[in-house]
Amino acid sequence: MDGTNRGTRAFTFFSALVFALFLIQACGIKKPPVAPRPEPLPAVTDLRLTRGPRGQVWLSWSLPRRLEGALLDLDAFVIHRAKTAGEASPCKGCPLLFERIGRVPVEIPGNARRGAPVFVFEDRISRGFSYIYKVTVLHKDGRESPDSNHVRIAF
Repeated sequence: MDGTNRGTRAFTFFSALVFALFLIQACGIKKPPVAPRPEPLPAVTDLRLTRGPRGQVWLSWSLPRRLEGALLDLDAFVIHRAKTAGEASPCKGCPLLFERIGRVPVEIPGNARRGAPVFVFEDRISRGFSYIYKVTVLHKDGRESPDSNHVRIAF
């Protein structure tokens, strides 16, 4: 009996050791859970500039197609402008210093025509300067889209 008891203990010890090794192996190193990242916002791709009389300019663009169903989550379009002296373009590769000059709320009336809505922003410019504009989409959670295409005017 003594030999059987000893064999049973050895088998139990060996089984526990193998089980512990599997547990340690399966555990691995875990990191804290990461929340899923929201999908990036699409950029405006059709920014246009129209020059008016007496230093007026109108920027116009439409809602990016991927956003047409998500209007409730959008806050506004943010208009950015870079201003340089003279008509010359800034040097190639030089960074442009854009400032936020306005916001256009994302509001579409219920009786709006079908199709992509067009948004408009008006600005006044001064003689002797060049202006470069871009627009970004601002989500209600604070995320901002990449820059739109740039439009330029010298006055």
